[in-house]
Amino acid sequence: MRVALIFDDRLRPDTTGIHARAALRSLADVVHFLPDRRGEIPASGFDLYLSMDDDSDHRLPSPLRPLAYWAIDTHLDFDARLERARRCDLVFAAQRDGADRLRDRGVATSTWLPLACDPDVHRKLDVPKTLDVAFVGNLFPGARAELLGRLAGRFPGHFIGRAFGDEMARIYSSSRVVFNRSLGDDVNMRVFEALACGSLLVTNDLAGNGLGELFVVGEHLVTYRDADDLLAKVAHHLQHDGERERIAAAGRAEALAGHTYRHRMEALLARAGEVLGDLGRVTIPVPFAGGSHVSFRPSGRPPGLTSVIVPCFDQLEFTRECVRALVRKTGRPWELIVVDNGSTDGTDRYLAGVADAAPMAVRVIGNASNRGFPAAVNQGLAAARGEYLVLLNNDAVVTDGWLDQLVALADSDPAIGMAGPMSNYASPPQLVEDVPYKDLDAMHGFAARWREEHRGQWLTAGKLSGFCLLMKRAVYEAIGGLDERFGLGFFDDDDLGRRARDAGFTLAVARDLFVHHFGSRTFTGQGIDAAALLEANAKVYAAKWGELQGTAVTLAPWPGHSHGRGFETQIDTDEHRWGEGVRDGKTAGGGRVGRGCVPGVGVEQVRAGGVPGSPNPISMPYPCESVSIRGSKSPGPIRGGTKAQVSLTMIVRDEEDNLPQCLGSVAGLFDEVVVVDTGSRDRTTEIARGFGARVFDFVWVDDFAAARNAALARARGDYAFWLDADDVVEPQERAKLERLLASLPADEAGQAAYVVRCACDPEPDGRGGNTVVDHIRLFPVREGVRWTYAVHEQILPALRRAGVPVRWSDVTVRHTGYSDPALRGRKLERDARILEADLAERPGDPFVLFNLGSIAVERQDWPRALELLQRSLSGSAPSDSITRKLFALIARCRQMLGDLPRAIAACDEGLSFFPDDAELLFRKAVAHRGSGDPAGAEASWRRILGLRRPEEFASVDQGIYGHLTRRNLAALAEERGELAVALEHWRAVQHECHGDEEALHAVRRLGNSAGGP
Repeated sequence: MRVALIFDDRLRPDTTGIHARAALRSLADVVHFLPDRRGEIPASGFDLYLSMDDDSDHRLPSPLRPLAYWAIDTHLDFDARLERARRCDLVFAAQRDGADRLRDRGVATSTWLPLACDPDVHRKLDVPKTLDVAFVGNLFPGARAELLGRLAGRFPGHFIGRAFGDEMARIYSSSRVVFNRSLGDDVNMRVFEALACGSLLVTNDLAGNGLGELFVVGEHLVTYRDADDLLAKVAHHLQHDGERERIAAAGRAEALAGHTYRHRMEALLARAGEVLGDLGRVTIPVPFAGGSHVSFRPSGRPPGLTSVIVPCFDQLEFTRECVRALVRKTGRPWELIVVDNGSTDGTDRYLAGVADAAPMAVRVIGNASNRGFPAAVNQGLAAARGEYLVLLNNDAVVTDGWLDQLVALADSDPAIGMAGPMSNYASPPQLVEDVPYKDLDAMHGFAARWREEHRGQWLTAGKLSGFCLLMKRAVYEAIGGLDERFGLGFFDDDDLGRRARDAGFTLAVARDLFVHHFGSRTFTGQGIDAAALLEANAKVYAAKWGELQGTAVTLAPWPGHSHGRGFETQIDTDEHRWGEGVRDGKTAGGGRVGRGCVPGVGVEQVRAGGVPGSPNPISMPYPCESVSIRGSKSPGPIRGGTKAQVSLTMIVRDEEDNLPQCLGSVAGLFDEVVVVDTGSRDRTTEIARGFGARVFDFVWVDDFAAARNAALARARGDYAFWLDADDVVEPQERAKLERLLASLPADEAGQAAYVVRCACDPEPDGRGGNTVVDHIRLFPVREGVRWTYAVHEQILPALRRAGVPVRWSDVTVRHTGYSDPALRGRKLERDARILEADLAERPGDPFVLFNLGSIAVERQDWPRALELLQRSLSGSAPSDSITRKLFALIARCRQMLGDLPRAIAACDEGLSFFPDDAELLFRKAVAHRGSGDPAGAEASWRRILGLRRPEEFASVDQGIYGHLTRRNLAALAEERGELAVALEHWRAVQHECHGDEEALHAVRRLGNSAGGP
């Protein structure tokens, strides 16, 4: 999902938008825009525009749609907030009474969205409790100032004043009690800040504005009525440490569990999906669907995995439409299992492309011949990993919210074991007769209207049609799969439902869910006599269960319609489709007859017109035709006791010179090696197989993330570790890596991702020094954890979305790099081309701009680099992994352009967020020296010598922490005539850099000058 976030982050360091931006970036692609530069905001290319209060008054251009607004201070200048709200499609208010007032004034979409905490900022620090009472905020005349005066007079160990960021967290963490007096009697920011920092919050009673809906008074925090009550409760809790700390700990846990900005952004996106989803306005990009987009269905917390099993036999265009709809309309975590019953129409190549590029896990099972629907489903069930199992015909087209509704119905009662939707082509009571739509565009509109008209309605049934059937895993474990005696199909679903009911499970129909079913496409396409098969299987069913009662069994043609844009001629010219329909055991509706086993259930005839505005079908090209789907894509997970299994994953091309050294350095470390080759013309694949690797071909599509995901999709381990072919694990680092791998837990609850540092060899001309880059190299294999970005691909955003913690390891990988300058130049040209195309797809994306700016820096195109990097910085938050480097690169550009004062200013701005960043200090020192300020330079360089590289994502020459800084300090000392000091620095350089000629000559020269050895 692409979100344009509009607020001014220059006015206050603690504005809500900064915290919301950081959280939103873990859920969506976010581009930040300043409101006073509204002309730079594109009117298209975003799925949602979100404007936030920021203490400024701005009017946004009307074409920005859909536009959401989060009003942070409705208790201040309500009329101004009301005016802004009336111009928006969706409105949120941080105050409950503010949301109510907006609704009362005609803003129908107004929703209460409370403030929250940012765990990266509002956090508990390990500091002693040195303060009795703390208040961080503004001192306004009135009740707040009076109460603060009483507290200050009673408790001398107090802090009252303003603070931000780390200083605020330190003050709150060091205080036994945090005081709050909300001016507007609203649940203000201080409530969440204080609770997240782990100190006891004592606040005025805010029950009238929703406090009780968020926290439990006395369990999570303490409230007071008036000044005397405040003083008494503070005194009490200062005297009762155990009670105070128990409440404080419970409050912190509650805040972190449900009241972070990530929770708020999830709620905002979910609400946007509800309100705007039916208009097709809230979307996410599909990486393998070109410029098309699909519906986005956010979720408050990750639900259980669903396995969707789709058997198919030829009929590629129907399979393609089925998969398109699944990708577009499925929001919950899911995996796709396709069982191909020997298709000969290109289905195998299409499915190979799906498996390579899809955002979800895909497994393809290939059969040499048509084994029939029941057998294919059973193969899929055996391979499924989900908590919920969905049987789906390849000629079904799911609609918005389909899986959410089926799962919600199944979970509403433990007795419900299976659930299905309504459809145009199903047995009663699932049949909707005489549907009004004539193509899939109108069908999606009809489905949305049907959902609204029947919202919340459901019923129980004696059987469910197997064209779209959700089954709980408990049912499958109790009764097994389909009875393969039904051959190619028919009555297998009746039999399954009968066995489920006999086992004590209830069958339910989600009456508010409509799914389209073309019906019997495989039978029609293959010329199978469906009527004869139906009659034959009716006898099989009767022999197993007894005679069918009250069931008419006939088939007749049903005239079809055109099916909307995006269909091939095969579908457009389709003359017939089979319809099923029985009511009260009799035929119904002009010969459209099928089978039904639930006498007495009426079927409503819906003739209302379709709803316009639903998304059009999208084109899904799959250029990644690479591997045969005969047999499963992956032989299944590898297991060996309780130890976690780790897969080494690599993408390669023409690496015969590098690959032997790379794989040799890690031989025997991993449980398997997966190599994806993107078009080698040398011996690369032969070498990889010689090391025991499983090798797969992948057609290069200018997307490194797609290639890495192809490798990741084939990993069978609990964890994946990645290397490039020009990486080497040195012997001493191999031992560290071996210890790390041995310590990994197989249990998902204890899993984490690990940063492994990458030490890059200097380039032939000495440029680059000994740059060390922080990479996440080791991470759990999880649903939804996939690489993003076509160049300098990233796994961190997906890990954050999945809630996987990130830890730093002590392992370092050596990157030998590209020694050929011409080759390096070609790779830069390739990367720039891909990034420019990526930027066209993601206008204003900070990470893409950062990478383009970095290329411009390497090319020494300083004006272009500065422009790109500044654009990137304007859309980045302090918590983003690139922000430190952005400040350093901007300072370097300023320096190279001769603007040293602004280079220093850029460093100072970065240091205000990252006060101990060595690269910023180094850049500042260089600029000071260039400005004729050696004292300023020395002060910055000396600070570096007291620092160690932090556990923060960075790409910096490790020499900054030692010899590079000392060389400069030595030069300054020598300029001042302090030769002994200079000699000391050079000896330290010599100790760090053995054989360094510059250090050797300097030590000799200065030693002779000082009369030493």
